Amino acid sequence: YTPFTSALDWHVAKWAVEEGINLERYTDKLVQTKEKLGLSFHNSRTMMKMVDKIPDRCGKWSTKRLRFKDSPNEWYTIQYRDPIEVIKGLWGDPAFSHLLEFKPKKLF
Repeated sequence: YTPFTSALDWHVAKWAVEEGINLERYTDKLVQTKEKLGLSFHNSRTMMKMVDKIPDRCGKWSTKRLRFKDSPNEWYTIQYRDPIEVIKGLWGDPAFSHLLEFKPKKLF
């Protein structure tokens, strides 16, 4: 749930952003409920700063043009992402948390 500290933080921020909640009014309500919910952000400004820290999902796309010796007149365009950034993006995305598991497993 990076950069949020918990699943609840992430879900509350996701709800506020997707519903287009008025941030000034939301701050008033947030002050009242922060302690009860145990949220790490205390107002809409700090929440939005955390939202802005969410990294690009799976890195940026790169494009490369290639040609091969056996057909020098033909060009091929390849689009790709850094595989390490893709893995970080998948593991850091709460939408996939129920699908990913990282623990030892005995296979026969």
